[in-house]
Amino acid sequence: MRRFNAIIPSSFVVALLALMAPRASEAQGVATQDRRAFADGLLSRGLAALALPEYKALAEDASTPERDVVLFRLAECQRQTGDAQGAEKSCAELLSKYPTSPMAPRARLTRGLILKDSGKHADAASVLDELATDTSAPQDLSATALYHAGDARERSGNGKAANTRYMDLVKRAEAQGASMSMRELGAYARLRLAALRAIDNTPEAIDEALKTYDAIAGNPFSPRIGAEALFQSAALLYRQGKYDASAARYAQLASKYPKDERIADARIPAAWAFYRAGRHADALSRATPLAETPSPVQLEAAYIKANALAQLSRRKDAVSAYDALLAMRPANDEERKMLVSARYERLVVLFKDGEFQRVLDDAASVTAPAGLEADFIWLQAQAAEAIKDEARAVQFYRMLVQKAPKDRLAPEALYRLAYSLQTQGAWLEASRNYLTLASSFPENALVPQSLYSSGICLARAGRTAEALRDWNELISRFPNDKAVPDALFQKAMAEIRASMNREAAADLDALLALGNKVAKPLLAEANFWRARLFYDARELDAAKKHLDAAFQLGPSSEIRGEASFLMGLVLQAEGREAEAASYFQPLVSAPSGAKFSDDRLAWLADFQFSRGEFAASRDAAKELASRAATAEWKQAGNALLGRAYTALASTNDAITAYRLAADSKARTKYSSESAFRLGELLMAQDGDAPRAEAADYLSEAVARASSQELAPIRARAYFALAECSTLRGRFEEGARYYMALSLLFDDPELVPKALTRAAEAYDRLGMKTEADAARAELAARTR
Repeated sequence: MRRFNAIIPSSFVVALLALMAPRASEAQGVATQDRRAFADGLLSRGLAALALPEYKALAEDASTPERDVVLFRLAECQRQTGDAQGAEKSCAELLSKYPTSPMAPRARLTRGLILKDSGKHADAASVLDELATDTSAPQDLSATALYHAGDARERSGNGKAANTRYMDLVKRAEAQGASMSMRELGAYARLRLAALRAIDNTPEAIDEALKTYDAIAGNPFSPRIGAEALFQSAALLYRQGKYDASAARYAQLASKYPKDERIADARIPAAWAFYRAGRHADALSRATPLAETPSPVQLEAAYIKANALAQLSRRKDAVSAYDALLAMRPANDEERKMLVSARYERLVVLFKDGEFQRVLDDAASVTAPAGLEADFIWLQAQAAEAIKDEARAVQFYRMLVQKAPKDRLAPEALYRLAYSLQTQGAWLEASRNYLTLASSFPENALVPQSLYSSGICLARAGRTAEALRDWNELISRFPNDKAVPDALFQKAMAEIRASMNREAAADLDALLALGNKVAKPLLAEANFWRARLFYDARELDAAKKHLDAAFQLGPSSEIRGEASFLMGLVLQAEGREAEAASYFQPLVSAPSGAKFSDDRLAWLADFQFSRGEFAASRDAAKELASRAATAEWKQAGNALLGRAYTALASTNDAITAYRLAADSKARTKYSSESAFRLGELLMAQDGDAPRAEAADYLSEAVARASSQELAPIRARAYFALAECSTLRGRFEEGARYYMALSLLFDDPELVPKALTRAAEAYDRLGMKTEADAARAELAARTR
């Protein structure tokens, strides 16, 4: 309870000081009754220090009237001036010498309060208990003793005994005829009962305490007690983490009792309650005036202000507020801790504002608050990653897992460290960190993905067996995890590369069995590879079935190309060449066309030409000519390209293509054909120069077509040479080529033409005998 002292005018105090100025020896002449009146006047006006020597002088005189009253007032002066030992001694003398004095109960109360204030709680309780149970003592006095007896018991840690005394006081206060003073004490006792009940900290106890506070606040004995009930309930709710309710109580306190002494005490707690309740704007409005006014709570208020601004995403203002806060000087350890936290929280605000470089620059001068060391390292790692400073990101992630290997952030730090190393191609180190995560935090949600990624890294490092181990662990431990389909697929791919086709087939079948649980693109690719394995085993029907399934699933463009190529191979193997060509042709210039072998491109160009698909033939031949690895296949490509251009009436392009083929040093079947076709095209040009060049190429064609299988080309080359010579006016030379053709070959189409043309050439030369011989040969051949 509060005690109020009268406010004495300063002029009166000066006068009293003047009266007290003479030494004690000089005041002996003052009458005893005057000295008593003088001392009483001083004490009644709150001037205990001035009254003390007067009461002391009176108490030393055993003949002083009403000495029991003097001893009591002396004790009160001593208590008020801090002389607890003297006050207790005076009370003890009063009680010893005047046990029946009307002042004895008051002396016992005073003595009990002195003992309590001195920390002698057990002794105080004993003295106060005696007074509280004294039926002869005035009711208000015993009630006061009972309240303080409860307080003494409470301070000594005996809550049960304190509770008993407070309950007794409440009963007395509620009894009929209780005085106003006793009822007020009873109201304070109810507050203490609520506080004691809350100490149990069980849901039931807290609920009871809050109900008591609410009952008091709802019908308070006085505004002071109503305000105290709201203040204490708000504090209790805050300690329980019920910040919304706490903030509401603080707001009610400010609204109903704006002038109560608790308003000042509640300013900072209320700001914290609003902040913790997420009402950051309300917290800001309460903290800002306190943060801008010098006081013992200014630094704490500035801390709340900066944090509230940060929570309101007013980041630039928050940084300024943190800067102002950090310029303040802390007065105690608690404020020093706030500044440590503020330096860290300022970095968090800068991070959220995208000031990643500033975070890294400023972090060097910041110490993480206790318990946030790992968070501090994590913040720097994230900042480094954001500005793509991979080296520092790896540094900080590694630092975190080394310094805080069991922290809640350690699993993700391990994962990010491993991932960063993986992106840098440090396959084995990345795998080690993934596996550390899996072994150290087996229940963490990142374990399945870590096992999967470790397998990927090991496969890239050529550690196939270890990669299969990690994927197998993932599949067996986490059969329903979303990473399982990818693990099955990657496992199958590794097995295919290792020629473990049976195992790969089993994994692909397991993947396909998951059906709708797998993304369609992955299902399409799995069907393609299953078809590939069936094709390698020459199970063509099964291969075609899986390829059809792949196409129906809508594969990616890359897989569609791969599947189309494989379908072409399947159809070609079944002898369905036209259908095979329809799958191959679109792939000629596509990325999947890289899978075409030179001989398959040559087949496609030749097959399309045979079907009259000259443009398609041209495209296939051009692809072969441009990318063939050997001179032989390059010559084939140019020769087939010349054919297609000729059919498309692109004579100049045909000449270019044939010339490249004919001039090649390669000697394939296309060598003589290219020389022959080039000769024909050049011979059709006007002028002697192209025809002379044609004669050279035709001669080359004759020479290159020396094998029996190329005899038709040699025969046609002879005929073309004869034609070319005739066109150039070299009839004798032409006749000789015609006759050579007729004598060397038995071609039913060319020989009659050659003999006829030879006879005509001899006629023009006037060589009748030779002409007749040619005709006779023709007659003999055609009988």
